[in-house]
Amino acid sequence: MQSVNTINADRAFVSGPWQSQQANAAAAAREAAQQYARENLRLDFADAEHWRELAAAAGVRLPAWYVRSTGGRIRKFCTRLNLSQTVIDDATGCSSFKQLAALNPTWPLFAVVGLLLELAAERTAVTTH
Repeated sequence: MQSVNTINADRAFVSGPWQSQQANAAAAAREAAQQYARENLRLDFADAEHWRELAAAAGVRLPAWYVRSTGGRIRKFCTRLNLSQTVIDDATGCSSFKQLAALNPTWPLFAVVGLLLELAAERTAVTTH
């Protein structure tokens, strides 16, 4: 059986000026988000290490510390953790992901995801016992 050469030696990637502009814009946006988080978001959570362990066990990567919580971002993690809107409503009283994000406006996304991980772990423990 003949192997296929996937290396294209004829065409090397040459970065253009737009790549460095994009990289600079991304770095500036990231720095602005980090500065906003330092000034406006709560960053110290006693359960952070526990959330990291739960995330590793669930195969989920926690968001960066500076990412703000939004309904859409929460929805994405709920989908990954198999948590429906009904489950969130039962646990929090929030009828939408946007309402859940607004419940704690100073919490970054990683903290909300940490709570979702705890909820998912509790549901798993209840169904296995």
